[in-house]
Amino acid sequence: MSDEQETPAEPTPEVAEPTTFDADYVARLRKEAADYRTKAKANADAAKRLQEIEDANKSEAEKVAERLATAERRATAAERKALLLQVASEKGLTPKQAARLQGETAEELAADADDLLAEFKPADSSGRRPKESGRIAGTQDDGPPIDPEKIAETIFSRSAY
Repeated sequence: MSDEQETPAEPTPEVAEPTTFDADYVARLRKEAADYRTKAKANADAAKRLQEIEDANKSEAEKVAERLATAERRATAAERKALLLQVASEKGLTPKQAARLQGETAEELAADADDLLAEFKPADSSGRRPKESGRIAGTQDDGPPIDPEKIAETIFSRSAY
């Protein structure tokens, strides 16, 4: 037995003899290939311009969509403010009080306005506000009425400097 390995003999591919073409035929093929390259380059340029136009239109469409969304938000806010002021006017609230109202519909806003009025309704129909103690300022509960002349006499009698 020998240590050498035998490799099978590979068949050698047969080389075909090159075919030759006449010069006119080759010139026509080259001209045709050049025409195709020119048309391909023109098509690529046209495709690039078309893409730029589509991108510009898309950007314009996005701008229009953004302006539309902004206009819709402003219209919604204006409608809500008008509704708030209408309910506030009907209920006798100030604009600051109207800004505190909660709700989306006129009915919800009116109910909230009624709650607000009930919560902050004055205790006396005279329009005087209650003191911290719950009594109304200037009433009999404060003691005798104040006499300005007596106060002046007391002040001037003490000023014997």
